[in-house]
Amino acid sequence: RVLLDNRRPQAAGMADEEVPEVPPLQLIEMKYAPQLEALTEEYSDLTAKMSQLGATFNEELASLKAENTPETYFKIDSLHVKSRVRRNIYEELLQSTNASIERVLIAKAAEIAAAEAAMAVEVEE
Repeated sequence: RVLLDNRRPQAAGMADEEVPEVPPLQLIEMKYAPQLEALTEEYSDLTAKMSQLGATFNEELASLKAENTPETYFKIDSLHVKSRVRRNIYEELLQSTNASIERVLIAKAAEIAAAEAAMAVEVEE
């Protein structure tokens, strides 16, 4: 059940016991932590995959240079184009994920500011 006074929901059998209040700022942290954790993990995964692109490119380039056939130049050119496209895709995904992280942080900061303002008003009263 949802409690309006920032207390934790009561477990079965604890109906008459006092449940400690969770500070508003901690509630906000708890609200945004899962989102930020998931987005940060996604960003890290994308960064790792992007780093792997460079190693894969170097391996494929060395393999093509070892061939030394008349078609090698065209294969190398094709490899460069494919690598740039892959890199661009990951850069766009990273930018999108980064923008999502920023949106969550802005929303979190706004809620924290509102909670701090509300707490300041309560202290003055």
